[in-house]
Amino acid sequence: MSEERFPKEERLRNRRDYLRVERYKTARLVTYHLIILIAPNNLNHARIGITASKKTGNAVARNRLKRCLREIYRKNKPLFRPGSDYVLIVRARAAIPEQAVLLKELKEALTAATC
Repeated sequence: MSEERFPKEERLRNRRDYLRVERYKTARLVTYHLIILIAPNNLNHARIGITASKKTGNAVARNRLKRCLREIYRKNKPLFRPGSDYVLIVRARAAIPEQAVLLKELKEALTAATC
């Protein structure tokens, strides 16, 4: 069970980290609901950051999407390559997707990126 935690070391926590990922990104993956930026880091684990603008919806919708994405990360850590930072940007769409839809999009995008 301890592998399913989401400790502070695995989070992008400040603006400087997000800007570094944007500047040094090695991949930019676009799916229907997400934009994924990937940049290398000097750590032995992956870190993620999640952003959702007000265009995505009200605070309830934004927070629900971010909770879903954090849960996907916690349950599927092998999808995220160690030594990389990931920024998941939620795109503004009409309907809020189910967690299964987000998981499918992430799996397809990340497996295509590693090939």
